[in-house]
Amino acid sequence: MSGLDWGLELVLIGLLAIVLLHAIRLERAVTALRRDRGELGAAVAGFDLSAREAQAGLGKLRHLTTEAADEFAGRVAVAKAMRDDLAYLTERGSQVADQLETLVRAGRGAAALRADGGAAKAKPDPKPGRSTAERDLAEIMQAARGDRGRA
Repeated sequence: MSGLDWGLELVLIGLLAIVLLHAIRLERAVTALRRDRGELGAAVAGFDLSAREAQAGLGKLRHLTTEAADEFAGRVAVAKAMRDDLAYLTERGSQVADQLETLVRAGRGAAALRADGGAAKAKPDPKPGRSTAERDLAEIMQAARGDRGRA
């Protein structure tokens, strides 16, 4: 064999060694890929399970939200009714207070006339233990009733 043959043989041996090294690296990469493919499959299965659980959770959440909205609407309706009742009671209370104020003014006028005319006599209180204000209010109301009875 000539020197040229030997040189070509050495170049071929070198190229085969490089190809062999690349083949070993490629085989290791394929082995890692196969191993990772199993892990990837497990990860995909876990993701699928999580997605299904999330979907079921969303269904429950929709159901609970609907129930809460219905309950809230019911409470709002009750609150509106209570608001209307309270407005009515407030209006009636204002009317009663106005009537009471009118009676008090009329009673004060009648009491002033009695005091001026000397016609006011001290009557014993039929219900002992009442305050002066209570007695005065009772007199005013009796006077107002007497005025109504005359009218």
